[in-house]
Amino acid sequence: MELATRHASRTVVRSGRSTVLDAEGRRALLARSELFAGLPAPVLDDLAERSHGRYLDSGELVFRNNDPADFAALVAEGAVYAILYGPDGRELIVDMAGSGQAIGEAALLGASVHHFTAVAVGMATVLLLRRVHLARLLTEPQFLNRVLLLLAARVSRTAKALETMCLYSLESRLARYLLDAAERDGRGVG
Repeated sequence: MELATRHASRTVVRSGRSTVLDAEGRRALLARSELFAGLPAPVLDDLAERSHGRYLDSGELVFRNNDPADFAALVAEGAVYAILYGPDGRELIVDMAGSGQAIGEAALLGASVHHFTAVAVGMATVLLLRRVHLARLLTEPQFLNRVLLLLAARVSRTAKALETMCLYSLESRLARYLLDAAERDGRGVG
């Protein structure tokens, strides 16, 4: 997919910070990510060698809804929204992946197409992980357990969001969002 491989080899300096995704940088990102942390060193080394980085400008697509799901992305820097578009053009942000989080990881488990559009929020850097290179991970119990836990958490967040959108007034939705954001940021309430 040409879109997913553009800009894979350049180094970019943004806002006084530099992101270099050489093999060592890719390995470090994998080692601290939710999905791959704690996996054996040879597995991480292999993944780092087979993956590549992509630098995204704000609004740039990682993939579109219904694109072939032959890769997932691991966010190295910045954030990526998962967005659904309605027939009238309205957009619904259904999830967000920040640094160290994966987006589109259902592709790693055999999904045939992506079920949402992934878009960079501001400038972002992602690590692209092709399904074909991850086949041996499906024999790693630690990896499979982690994937199941992350997907279960995503299903739970999605159900909570659906409940909020369908059953609560705008004011209640805003209050719930602000409370959730405060908890995520570690500020808590009370």
